[in-house]
Amino acid sequence: MRCTRVAFVGLASLMIGVATARAEAPADPLRLVPDTTDLVVEIRHPRLVAETLYGLEVIKKVEAFGPVREILESTNYRRFHQLVAYFEKQLGAKWPELLDRLAGGGAVAAVKIQPDNAPVLLVVQGKDAALLRRFAALGLQLLEQEVARNDGKDHLERGKHRGVDTYQLGKELHAAVTGTAMLLSNKADALHAAIDLSIDGPQKSLAPSPKISEARNLAPADPLAMLWFNMDVAHKNPQVKDVFAKGRDPFLTVLFGGWLDTARRASFLTAAMAKEGDGFLFTLRMPAGREGSGGEQSVHVPPPSGGEVLPPLEPPGVILSHSFYLDVGKFWDYRAKIFTPEQIKNLEDADTKSALVLAGQKLSTLLKHAGARHRFVSANPRTSPYKRQPKQPVPAFAVVAELRDSAEFTKTMNTVLRGVALIGGSQFKLKLSDAKHCNYKLIAYRFDEEAKVNQDPNDIRFNFTPCFTTVGNYFIASSTTELCHDLIDLLEKEANQKRGSGSSVAMRTVGYAPGAADSLAVGADALLAQTILSRAVTLDEARAETKTLIELVRQLGQVKLETEYHATDFRVNLRWLPPGTR
Repeated sequence: MRCTRVAFVGLASLMIGVATARAEAPADPLRLVPDTTDLVVEIRHPRLVAETLYGLEVIKKVEAFGPVREILESTNYRRFHQLVAYFEKQLGAKWPELLDRLAGGGAVAAVKIQPDNAPVLLVVQGKDAALLRRFAALGLQLLEQEVARNDGKDHLERGKHRGVDTYQLGKELHAAVTGTAMLLSNKADALHAAIDLSIDGPQKSLAPSPKISEARNLAPADPLAMLWFNMDVAHKNPQVKDVFAKGRDPFLTVLFGGWLDTARRASFLTAAMAKEGDGFLFTLRMPAGREGSGGEQSVHVPPPSGGEVLPPLEPPGVILSHSFYLDVGKFWDYRAKIFTPEQIKNLEDADTKSALVLAGQKLSTLLKHAGARHRFVSANPRTSPYKRQPKQPVPAFAVVAELRDSAEFTKTMNTVLRGVALIGGSQFKLKLSDAKHCNYKLIAYRFDEEAKVNQDPNDIRFNFTPCFTTVGNYFIASSTTELCHDLIDLLEKEANQKRGSGSSVAMRTVGYAPGAADSLAVGADALLAQTILSRAVTLDEARAETKTLIELVRQLGQVKLETEYHATDFRVNLRWLPPGTR
């Protein structure tokens, strides 16, 4: 019985998961989706997706990777290919042409969100009604044979709704073919509603919905796949709506206040995948931007002009570089707009007491000295100052914070960090050592290699030579002096470069595949052991798979994540850039 459902659903998935070029414009599958639907996933051009994804060079390399290869050689995967071959033979065409004719109008999965057993509807829009009927007849024949062979409790039941033949297997598999569309659902009522729309017309469907039209306009042109979600569901949900309210957890406000303020005002959310040059764009967008925003956005979003986020730092061996806008001083200035009276009182009490640990300076003053643009970077170390090596390597990392008043901020932070180091030094044998690089004084620390530290049996501390310094109006706190030196060089070079006049980007993160591969290579022994234990392969096989994985990661290029706040919309863009592109 399970094989029956896997085959039936798998064949439907094949029809959905691939995209086709349009010879003509078939009917919109959304005409069969009720307008009460809350979530829609749409593939508008079925064959293009399969040919685009399957044609990627990286996919061919992934197929050669051991765990993936095992899946491709599994019994279920072979049966799926046999099933596709059977339909190709019986219907007289190869799968790309069949998909063009059977699903060329697109496919839609629709959900009405409710607490229990939400109805799901799948609409696959074809171009060739006669071929679709032949396909359905073959599928039903195979399904009945499989049910009989497995002597299942569920039997295929035939019925009718308003003259349209319907089919039911068990309680949660309902199907029908109406015109050039195939319908699948987990509930009879949802199937019948789609059939009603096919007969009565699309007036009560999502096809004419202004929100769908607006979402399609907001999404990238001609996306390979698109999602639409009705935000009213979230706004009305008792467990979710409190997250959008002013009295939410202050931690959420500090980290995600800009996003939550946008989501509170948005009527829908749309996400899409699109081809972009040689790479891909994955994007999430909402029709709410700077206009009409609350106080939280001023903390997380740069002003329209002159406040662009800084470029990501790219030292040698970089793995991840993150640049973001966070004007922490405005948490204090705009506290009446952002926090509740109780939260404000707690914040003001903490500000009064903060002078005890901030060298006599209040937290509110320190926040005003801090700037709004900050960066985080992680990179593979090239050398180590220690003879003792850690049993678990850790990449170097650093925070680079922009300052409004570098002298006052640095004075306070020097006192605070020296105090923290003094406390940590007694436990982990940390020694202070002042250093210099390019005429900049570094306050640096080094662990005693002769000392035994029971709290660190794996010598993790020997990954670090923590230090901090000020370069112009930037404060650097780094886990290693080597990375700090690299960042000083980059900041000096950056100071001589001309900056842009403004940007809608509030955050930019870049992941670098070569750096990630080098990091995996450093920890190859642990990866090797994990491969042997998890997959029960020989040492030679594990070494080969580990090498293949590292080289595969190395060839992935870059992943770039950005958030953008425009006047009337918000966007999160994730781009995959193949090697050689920027």
